[in-house]
Amino acid sequence: MLSKGQRVPRLGPSARGDPGRHRADDNCFARFKAPDGKTTELSTEFPELDEDTWLPSLFDASEPETSDQWGR
Repeated sequence: MLSKGQRVPRLGPSARGDPGRHRADDNCFARFKAPDGKTTELSTEFPELDEDTWLPSLFDASEPETSDQWGR
């Protein structure tokens, strides 16, 4: 993602906000604003789950800490 993120601004869009991490699937992302005003999200691959050890968790979007998962 970092190499793609360095190339995107050279094509015209500007970065919008900091990179982040989605809690629901644990992948990293960065958002870019395109010249036409639309926002595009560039994200990494989804992690592969080990069904023998994976445990479901409750995702509560109203909790502030669920929206900022960078570095956790």
